[in-house]
Amino acid sequence: MKTVKVNFLFIITALLFLSPMYVASKTKTISGTIASVEAGNGSVGTTITINLGSNNNLKKGDLGWVSKGDENIAYIKIITVGTNSAAAVVTAHENVVKVMSGLPVHFKVEVTEAKPESKPDKKIGEKPKEAPISKTQGKIYPYMPMFRGNPARTGTWITRGVPEASEVLWKFNTNNHVISLSPCVVDGIVYFGSIDGFGFLHAVDTKTGQEKWRFKTGTIESSPCVVDSVVYFGGDYHLYAVDAKKGFEKWRFKTSGYVESSPCVVNGIIYFGSNDENLYAVDTKTGQEKWRFKTGSSFRDSSPCLMDGVVYFGRDALYAVDAKTGQEKWRFKRPECLYSSPCVVDGVVYFGSQDSNLYAVDARTGQEKWRFKTGGYVYSSPCVVHGVVYFGSNDENLYAVDTKTAQEKWRFKTGDKVSSSPCVVDGTVYFGCWDGHLYAVDIKTGQEKWWFKTGYRIYSSPCVLDGVVYFGCANGFLYAVK
Repeated sequence: MKTVKVNFLFIITALLFLSPMYVASKTKTISGTIASVEAGNGSVGTTITINLGSNNNLKKGDLGWVSKGDENIAYIKIITVGTNSAAAVVTAHENVVKVMSGLPVHFKVEVTEAKPESKPDKKIGEKPKEAPISKTQGKIYPYMPMFRGNPARTGTWITRGVPEASEVLWKFNTNNHVISLSPCVVDGIVYFGSIDGFGFLHAVDTKTGQEKWRFKTGTIESSPCVVDSVVYFGGDYHLYAVDAKKGFEKWRFKTSGYVESSPCVVNGIIYFGSNDENLYAVDTKTGQEKWRFKTGSSFRDSSPCLMDGVVYFGRDALYAVDAKTGQEKWRFKRPECLYSSPCVVDGVVYFGSQDSNLYAVDARTGQEKWRFKTGGYVYSSPCVVHGVVYFGSNDENLYAVDTKTAQEKWRFKTGDKVSSSPCVVDGTVYFGCWDGHLYAVDIKTGQEKWWFKTGYRIYSSPCVLDGVVYFGCANGFLYAVK
């Protein structure tokens, strides 16, 4: 059976590239990312929505393929085309990995017009045009408006960085309400919450820094996530769904504990933890519970990540749970608690622990691959790109560690604890520090590129998009620096 299946895919591949429509001298590759799976189980017959650049040149009937790493896992056919997106159906599948949101797609199309298309001015935070996933880029995807930039929580995405912090574009005052977690940016609006018992979810214009609306809750220690014009976030004992444009409540889901976990949304399901010791899966449209998974401890700060149909999360242990059923696959038990949010890259889950270690665990088996010892608690969530994991420690260092060998490549010394989770954009790692500085450090050398001083602790994880870095501070300001 295996031989027949491989030959079938080979025939489709040959047709795809040997068809007159795909003559090399008259074709170009268009790449995008699967935004959502609309219907089906990820195999043949599944319909998907694809994010594409505005000049996509695709038409109904065009053939393409879905890849993961260096492998083509499925072949697809366009059924409808929009300005910046398209819908397609899976026509053949290797059964190695299911087709799911976040995977890159590629098409070879005939170049029918050499004349460049004029493009409108782009808003800050507007969804960027997807670039082809190449060996140089590795598995870096376009930014998705959620904590750590995507459901896998990798902390890296394709956008323009900030080569020098030369200007404060604006700063927004929350009236001394501490901003502890990461903002998210989409369609020209930055969304973020504040704490201290008088919390608001704020929506602020990225160009002017003017507030568009605010939504009152209690304490907000959850980073928001925006999907299909709805903002999802935890506040007090609830998970909220709020209209992204107008700021009115669509629904709320009540738990028995504070919701400090940042939600992860994939295929119409929102995953988040609560201090009532449960991980929840809730329908994004109805706010109805799909399932819950009981752990042995409350969720404090740590947020779930998702890859290949498995949710990874932790507090008293690192758990792997089936995303559809909520059934446990494995657990990795450590003597100390997890505050760090896990991320998963290339079949490995990385997370920090209160025992001062960063761990690498096999995503399939739950077996430890290695650990790296620091001199303090690791509350910072790791960022993985190009075979290096970046993370902070309460020992006042930001570390760069080789993902294969667990050997330190470099460390960057700060003036206080680093609980902020770093992000890597355009060859630079950005992170905040308790010493009141936001740092930008070269990912290869560990040398400082620039710093920005606020004078107050920075717990917030920065969000870098389109040449601007957004971050919150303990002084109650959200900053936009370029």
